[in-house]
Amino acid sequence: MNNFYDENGSIIDTHEYETIEQQIADKFISQDAIVLELGGRYGVVATCINKRLADTRHHFVVEPDESVFAKMCDNLSSHRCNPHVFNGIISNKPLYFQPGGLASRTRETACSCDSFIVPNKTLNQIIEETGLKFDTLVADCEGCLEGFIDDNINYLDKFKLITYESDFRSECDYEKIERILKEHNFECIHPGGHSVWKRQPPSLPTPQPIPPKKKLLSFLRTR
Repeated sequence: MNNFYDENGSIIDTHEYETIEQQIADKFISQDAIVLELGGRYGVVATCINKRLADTRHHFVVEPDESVFAKMCDNLSSHRCNPHVFNGIISNKPLYFQPGGLASRTRETACSCDSFIVPNKTLNQIIEETGLKFDTLVADCEGCLEGFIDDNINYLDKFKLITYESDFRSECDYEKIERILKEHNFECIHPGGHSVWKRQPPSLPTPQPIPPKKKLLSFLRTR
């Protein structure tokens, strides 16, 4: 079995690293899914997802951290995975990337001298370039989910399944996200810090009872 390596060449213990995310991918990602993954890091979860898919190209992995992107691609290749990959972010506007190891994230403004603007593409650009009509969203992007949903609120109804980690709560309004998901007929089927939401079919209106037919009365006319 091939190992996964970090940017320093150290072996990643996949029995300790992102184990919950791996379990969720194995349990909830369907074989016919078309997956958009926000935050690929070392490619551990991306490998779990890609191995499940009947078509390995029905998978797009986004990773903004240029210091780990090449190693993510190496790990995916060594495990014979073949997703689309993008070293940047999906956003309607450029954002700053704040390096911080596993806590790296994007912000609207630079907060330190090592912040830099990361390449961005819109969701529509990604769809046009790949032809993929995503129906599954996997988000482990250190607080980026609120911005993604704000940008792509009109696409939500095209997702069948959304799973995300509720990290960086001071920077991401997860109560707002849950409210929006419920408004779009999503139901939480796996609660917790790593939650899974499945979109339910719209409720049909309650059928109204059909009034009984009036009996036709015939009257005899006497002369």
